[in-house]
Amino acid sequence: MATDKKKILFLGEYSYSKILGGPYKVAKRIYGLSFIDFNCEFWEYFQDGNEYGLVKKIFGFEIVNNDFRIYKFGVFPMIKQVFKLKPDVVHIMILRRYTIILFLLKYFLNFKVAYNVHGIIREENKNNKLNSRFTSLKDKYIENIIVKHSDYLLYLSGLHRKTICDTFNIKSDRLLKIANGVDDEFSWHEYKKDFFGILSAVFIGNTGWKEKGFDFILHSLEEINFSMNLFVIHNGKEIAGDFKSKNEKLKIIKIERMETDELARFFEDKHIILSGSMFDSFNIAVAEAMAAGLVPLVTEETGISEYIVEGENGYIYKYGDKVKLLSLLNTINSDRKKMELVSRNTKNIINILNWNKIYNRYYKIMYELS
Repeated sequence: MATDKKKILFLGEYSYSKILGGPYKVAKRIYGLSFIDFNCEFWEYFQDGNEYGLVKKIFGFEIVNNDFRIYKFGVFPMIKQVFKLKPDVVHIMILRRYTIILFLLKYFLNFKVAYNVHGIIREENKNNKLNSRFTSLKDKYIENIIVKHSDYLLYLSGLHRKTICDTFNIKSDRLLKIANGVDDEFSWHEYKKDFFGILSAVFIGNTGWKEKGFDFILHSLEEINFSMNLFVIHNGKEIAGDFKSKNEKLKIIKIERMETDELARFFEDKHIILSGSMFDSFNIAVAEAMAAGLVPLVTEETGISEYIVEGENGYIYKYGDKVKLLSLLNTINSDRKKMELVSRNTKNIINILNWNKIYNRYYKIMYELS
């Protein structure tokens, strides 16, 4: 690594898949843009216990991509290499337990730590029963250390900022906003919407997670009195169940996850994107759908709602308010001219949340962390 530019060490998981969840897409896009302007490396850990044994986790080292400076470390080689690298900033892209090592080393090497807070792990574990009680307690302990001792916390929305401050009882002067970006492909594709056909809605999220609100949306749609197609893209690791409706007006179609370009094409003829979240720090899927012209109906508990002006580029309702959700759907379905106008307005989100604009903000923050 050369020494004439600021050194940034990224810690996380770099995915080579073209089907990416929010945190992995953010890591990949930000690192790709940073690689030009900074001296940076991306380090992973031998995370998967099913794939890697204890020896690998402690002593292992692999070159993942030497040209792009992506490496995988066990604990001891990682400690040794941090001292050799002497980074200016360590950017934790996703919470993992091994990253606690860096907080022991920062006092020797005097680097700054920035942590991308995508979600509140303790709340995810509690709401969705993801882990055993012991594992959840470990996660809570690690999360507390990372949040309390990071120099800066990167949050995604105003709602997210408030939640972080309230949950961890910290001052807001350490919090800096970096929203999620939107890939250009979602705004490039041809606009093929027929606004006078059957209303087509899309839900993207982990259908098994209570906080994502899929059950609430499904329960609400049982009461619609007009024809509607609901396309469901489940993005959880576990296999999604079969979704059935007793309402003959509602047709549910389960769709497999897609690569970015394929998803952009899928959006071309769809009308609305639904979010039923009881809490969501941002929701990158809604932002991408908006760039493709889908009208968003999102809860006010969803971070992306701060970019929506009611009736101009989308609609907002309170989580659990079935009456308001159904009223909005009826309004959209009955006034197709208005839906078309709102749809065209939603596409302007790309001017605010394109990755180049997001990265310009990130670049400025990184150079101020010294």
